[in-house]
Amino acid sequence: MIIAVLFSSCSRRTSGAVFEPATGMASVSALCTQVENYSFPDNRTFVSVLDQGDVAITDFKTGNFSVVENGLPTVVTEAKKVNNAADILYTVIVIDQSGSMGSDLNDAKTAAIAYVNAMGANDYAEVILFSDVVLLKQTFTNDKALLIAAINDTVYGPATAFYDAVVTGVHELNARVGRKTVLALTDGYDNASIENFSPLYHTTYPTSGVNIGSWML
Repeated sequence: MIIAVLFSSCSRRTSGAVFEPATGMASVSALCTQVENYSFPDNRTFVSVLDQGDVAITDFKTGNFSVVENGLPTVVTEAKKVNNAADILYTVIVIDQSGSMGSDLNDAKTAAIAYVNAMGANDYAEVILFSDVVLLKQTFTNDKALLIAAINDTVYGPATAFYDAVVTGVHELNARVGRKTVLALTDGYDNASIENFSPLYHTTYPTSGVNIGSWML
């Protein structure tokens, strides 16, 4: 379960916050997955909260925790369970179609299609395929048939511009407001990019790389 927490920020450049259980509260784990500062100084962050048994806490409330930003306490104004219908999730699915993928490309496509089929009715995704060049095969849509068709429309290429593809996905997401993430599936090292990973250091949402096959990132 994901909790949306609103808090007053002291910095427009906030990219993370630390969540601490209130005094006397049982130990919990809190993973801050995204920070939004579009309405600065009123920021919003999305947090996954689990108890000691790794079970989602469903009654997490203001007062159960404190939020620390850059070492300073903040004022928490609201904490509520994310409404999956209202809090749309935007995903950029990035798939490596370089020649080294071989039969592993089928595994990548199977995983990507499984992700699409698990999306909520109001969630959106787009598909980027890459080898030595980056191709935006499908722009953001919640039409699963279009997304699956784009995932299946692969053609092997000679090299791996992994960084270029992921950074393209980040740029695509930067214009979106709401929950967002990059899901990248690849089998190997980058050997053809102009970009590097530095733009990712400034994102406030998760970028997940999934290693397909035997090569290491």
